[in-house]
Amino acid sequence: MDGQDEENLLLCDGCNKGFHIFCHQPALEEIPDGEWLCSSCAFVRNIECEVCRRRDGENELILCDRCDKGWHMKCLDPPLRCVPQEEWFCEACS
Repeated sequence: MDGQDEENLLLCDGCNKGFHIFCHQPALEEIPDGEWLCSSCAFVRNIECEVCRRRDGENELILCDRCDKGWHMKCLDPPLRCVPQEEWFCEACS
């Protein structure tokens, strides 16, 4: 990686993954000021829990692999302690 590539590398404040500004979709013309989220993290941050309707705690939010609706793991009945390794489906989709 040359110096130019390193200068254009942007780290997501949500997942800590690195993105070249020209590779990210949509492409960015310059590195933004302040907090920046990749498209995936920005998507998750805008999902509200189907139980409590809050949008906080995106690190504790689980998405149904069929309908893409979200639930806090602690809001499920019974609550989940960790994110499942395999696909997870909500009650309506299972």
